[in-house]
Parts: sequence; C-alpha cells; structure tokens
Amino acid sequence: MSGTERYAAGALEGWDARRWWGNRLVPVAESSVEGRPVGIYTSHFLTGVGFPAECPLEVTLNRDERLLVPLRFRDTDFLVIGDDYGTTLVVEAGNDAVWSINPQQDIFRFVNSNVGHFVDFLGLYQALCEYGRDLGEEQESALVDDFRAWLRHRDAAAFEDDDHWWSLIVEQVEDGFL
Repeated sequence: MSGTERYAAGALEGWDARRWWGNRLVPVAESSVEGRPVGIYTSHFLTGVGFPAECPLEVTLNRDERLLVPLRFRDTDFLVIGDDYGTTLVVEAGNDAVWSINPQQDIFRFVNSNVGHFVDFLGLYQALCEYGRDLGEEQESALVDDFRAWLRHRDAAAFEDDDHWWSLIVEQVEDGFL
C-alpha cells in the first residue's frame, strides 16, 4: 500500500472513530510524533484525529511526553501509546499494529491492526455499554453477537486468536464480567 493509500485509509478510519466519539477526540501535537519511527498512518491518525480524552476498559491513552516512548520487547521495537491498568499499550514501530504487553509477566497480546481500529473499537464498546444498560438478557446477547460481528468485519486480525485482546474483552462481556 502506498503512502497516499495509507493516508486515505487513515482519513477513513478517523471518520469511523469520530462516529462514536464525536468531538471527544483530541489530536496530539505534531511535535509529539516528529522523528518517531511510526508509520504514516499512525502519525496522521494521532495528529489529525487523536485519542479520546477518557476511555472505557480502564484504558488510558497518552497525549504528553509519555506518548511514543520507545520500548523494546522480544527483540521488537515498540512505541508506547498508553496502558490498560495492567499492560502497556504499544504500536509496533514501522508496522502500525497495536499490542498489549507486560514484560514482567511475559504478556504479549495483539490488539488491533492500527490505532484507528483501536480507537474505533473503544468507541463502539462504550456505545455498546451505554445502549445495553436497559436491555433484557436475550436482547443483550444479540447485541454482543452483533458487536463481535461488527468488530470482526472491521479488523478480522483482532479475533484471529482466542488470546487476542479484543477476543478476551468480548468473552468477558459475554460472561458478564464487563
């Protein structure tokens, strides 16, 4: 995919994320990404669309000097984008994939193919929680099935393994833990 195609894809992802977040997305300063080994998609998404000020699932996304701090794990270079109260959320340098890692506990989970999908998925999860509050058990089950199908359609890689981050989140939603 050329840089122009990736930028166009990034613009589309930004629209999708805005559908859920509206004006609650805060772009990061261009100086935060300058000179960092991030792909053009990640760079444009962060500076043109940004992260939500508050996230569900105890996720915190950085917009300050902690954003894109280099981290090496399992012989791979990553850049920190935040945490989920237990693991560090990172973007793989030069690849745009989002991972959840904890070197102390040797946790290494794929999250999404890119930050746009991640922010988009978080927004849909929050919408699911708000909408699903007053549903009966049968309606809630159908909503969770639709949620999984929609996520899988948007970023199938996020569900290629039962141990991937979103696979575990949806499983916890089904089991009533989230």
